[in-house]
Amino acid sequence: MEVRILFAHDVEEFRTLRLLALKTNPEAFGSTYEREKDFPLDRFLMRLKTDNDNFVVGGFIGGDLVCNASFLRGQGKKESHKGMVVAMYCHEDYRGTGIAKVVMAYLVEKARALDGLRKIDLTVVSENERAKRFYASFGFKHYGTEPMALLHENRFLDEDLMTLPF
Repeated sequence: MEVRILFAHDVEEFRTLRLLALKTNPEAFGSTYEREKDFPLDRFLMRLKTDNDNFVVGGFIGGDLVCNASFLRGQGKKESHKGMVVAMYCHEDYRGTGIAKVVMAYLVEKARALDGLRKIDLTVVSENERAKRFYASFGFKHYGTEPMALLHENRFLDEDLMTLPF
């Protein structure tokens, strides 16, 4: 099991896992497989442009990328105290192995080390109880719900808003 920041040389595996996420759990993401499947590789490469404030953490088992989560820091003076976890996904075959927990712990630790950062936010589909319990295990607290946040297959899904202040 290896966990690290993803870089340009990981782009092919990152793209493959992202498309799998959109195909396997389409209700959990704001984008769709149909939208992203034809994106040029450069589009995925842009997501891996890492700096101190924005990064993608990858979890590898047997050398394969099986889990990832992105961290984006707020921009400008008024929002740089907060960051957001987006696009967390763990391959179905590796759920329950602990890799997602290691990825999230790495992300939270790296984010906490950022100068001036005071909280991490995320959203999760309200009916995804497993994911909500997972985030709560890191100390994320529910602070609201956005009704009708996503429209998936002609059905509206609410999203719970969660935060981890420190």
